[in-house]
Amino acid sequence: MRSRPDSARDLAAERVLLIDCLDSQGSRTIDAAARGRALALCAGEVEILTIDLRDGAPAPARSLAAQLAGACARLTPDRLVIASALPCGRDIVRAMPRPAAAVWWPTGLPQAPRPSRAWTPFGSGAAAVPSLHDCDGAGTAADPGVATAAALDWAVHEDSGVARARITLWDGRYLLAPVPLSGVPGHELLRAFAALDARWNRVELVVLGAADPAFHHAARRLGIGARLHFAGAATADAELTWLASAAGAMFATDAPVAASLIVRAIACGTPVFVAGSRLANAVNPWLAHHGTLPASWPLDPEPLRVRLESLLDHDHELEVATRQGRAIAARHQTRALSVRLAVALGRPPRSRAA
Repeated sequence: MRSRPDSARDLAAERVLLIDCLDSQGSRTIDAAARGRALALCAGEVEILTIDLRDGAPAPARSLAAQLAGACARLTPDRLVIASALPCGRDIVRAMPRPAAAVWWPTGLPQAPRPSRAWTPFGSGAAAVPSLHDCDGAGTAADPGVATAAALDWAVHEDSGVARARITLWDGRYLLAPVPLSGVPGHELLRAFAALDARWNRVELVVLGAADPAFHHAARRLGIGARLHFAGAATADAELTWLASAAGAMFATDAPVAASLIVRAIACGTPVFVAGSRLANAVNPWLAHHGTLPASWPLDPEPLRVRLESLLDHDHELEVATRQGRAIAARHQTRALSVRLAVALGRPPRSRAA
């Protein structure tokens, strides 16, 4: 393994290979590009290798070695940065044609209690690779159970598209599920939505995903079949437009969610609402810590209906939290994040533009 450069000149010249695994709901290639730009502000050269692990994507394991060999031939990296929802770095490091220092950039949450084939197709997933969240120069070993807030702390987003998201795609007030409903959290959200006070009976629930017969049938049983709409997968720009006009962003899934999507939602000024204990336990304390939840909303479980009605009321306290959310999201733009990234990787930030 190459020794770590000591001088600022050598650090600025270090070559970085970013292996970006799109392995969580809401993850996009624009996220990989944004991570690459953040790295480019504090590294000499950056090459991005994107591996799509989402549903429907071809299995990458067979071609991984060839892709790595091609990237290394172009770049000869000094360092690997592996961006993924779960640590799968050990298998990637083993597949490298030449050794390089490696670090894991957590990107999704909640993390699995144990490795899952759907999330880590390269093997065990329990990588002995330092986590970006824990790096202090030397770094510490990553643990699959590392605090899920790490993914939110290191989420990156670009603000350029938010300003363009002006025209609404829906006539009337709606709540938005930016990722498909799934599992128990999805059914909990439907029941809470169906139980809303009658004054909210003109509010719709729009899901950015393909029609799901099970949830469509459940909605009909609950009497809200006409108010649940599956809008299909959205492009990056359309996603921002949906978010900017929504009364709230509803995350109700038992699958991992891209932290960058949550940051995009609060950057749009959209209150974030999380159903399901695993995802809520990962997201809500982080939102509360940064002041992006109303102070009167306790972190202890409340009936989802009560929380939904508080969100739809959109009182002054929620407006304050929304403004704070925009300020927090600004800290996750590429230039701002690159400063923290430089510290975590043990190098001074560069002044040039990406």
